[in-house]
Amino acid sequence: MVAVWKLSQFVDPHTIIKLISILGKLSLTQITRLAKRIQKPRQTVMFSLGIDKILVLASVIIKFIFIIIHSSETNNWWFKYNEKQVGYWPSDIFELMKDGATMVQWGGEVYSPYLGTPWHTQTAMGNEKFSDFIFRNSGTMTGMLIEESFSLEPMITAKKISIPNPHAIKTIRVKDGDIVDCVDIYKQPAFDHPALKNHTIQFAVVLTEGFSYSGAKANIKVFNPYIDSIGDYSSSQVMLRNGPLRSFESAEAGWTVNPIVYNDYKTRLFAFWTVDGMQRTGCFDLTCPGFVQTSTEVLLGGDIGSYYASEITIQISKDPYTNNWWFKFNNKEVGYWPADIFELMRHQAVLVQWGGEVYSPSVGTQPHTGTAMGSGQFSDPISGTSGMMKGLLIEENSNPLKRPETLFVSSDEWNCYDAFLMKEYVPEPVFYYGGPGSRQNPKC
Repeated sequence: MVAVWKLSQFVDPHTIIKLISILGKLSLTQITRLAKRIQKPRQTVMFSLGIDKILVLASVIIKFIFIIIHSSETNNWWFKYNEKQVGYWPSDIFELMKDGATMVQWGGEVYSPYLGTPWHTQTAMGNEKFSDFIFRNSGTMTGMLIEESFSLEPMITAKKISIPNPHAIKTIRVKDGDIVDCVDIYKQPAFDHPALKNHTIQFAVVLTEGFSYSGAKANIKVFNPYIDSIGDYSSSQVMLRNGPLRSFESAEAGWTVNPIVYNDYKTRLFAFWTVDGMQRTGCFDLTCPGFVQTSTEVLLGGDIGSYYASEITIQISKDPYTNNWWFKFNNKEVGYWPADIFELMRHQAVLVQWGGEVYSPSVGTQPHTGTAMGSGQFSDPISGTSGMMKGLLIEENSNPLKRPETLFVSSDEWNCYDAFLMKEYVPEPVFYYGGPGSRQNPKC
């Protein structure tokens, strides 16, 4: 992290020149102490790597080291700040990142619902200057290094949060005014994540992210997958999402077999939303206030078994005037999620996901559920008898539908449910997915 204090705002030019002339004789510690003595009317924060001094006209720049590193023994990802361990991301919250990363990225980032619009945000990046490699009077990163293998031992950590923490054994206030709850390492809020408890939901999906999304569409083949237990369900859907993993907001629609909600094993049309990562909210169809049905022709939650082995069209799009998210089934408007039920999704989605989902208390465990995904067959691009989605399209900033620029395939349990994406030599991407779970499948 680089903290930039703009001395020109409160120090005369002669003092600046004198200060610069002596900086080269000071150690990093001395520069830090000097900067702390100066009253700071404004502070700009940006990211960097390295610990060498940088002299910039009219600025004092102090560099800090940030390191993220993978433990080969536990597969946890550790975060170090100025050579001190802060904590780690448990390997169990990842699928692909358990074994390592395939890409490293350094740089700046600006988040705003107004990016890419005529009313572009004025939020700055770096120190508000365009890249300046001559005087380095811009956001600067040095010492960009990679690590291919490393091992660290666990340690007790402190977790900074903004809500009461039931696991806290001591609460303190640090210098910057934040409240820190000191907790036992294995009782941190991160371990309350569903992925670290009962592993209740498994996905086989294709997704795109990194842009401002205002809609998504797909043609989904309809099946009636086997449900192993009355507490399980299987669905295939289009999802738009915004927010962090533990508290994301989403709107999604597709087909499902869900005996708990519908009291039968029929394939039904559904709509779903949540505003806190399904922790306290999460509602199918009209079972709670939220989704507003406007259609008198399409029955939300209705039986769509007549479409078996054929395709239905699912589209979710944001109205740029009201910010409501509209759901279309076979090009007919069904209804909408009002903008007022969302915070982040009121403006945009930052991730679109297509694919299958299985919910069960017996996923990620042994014995594994036999609840199927898609048609119950593993992905089959040859005969097309598996779950299949065609025409994966997105909208950006309420512009016309188009192909996503990048697509990533993921499955939580490849031996139970897998996925295959065909995107070359086809006009629009085709996604194959599914699997039988453990039913007649000893590998799962």
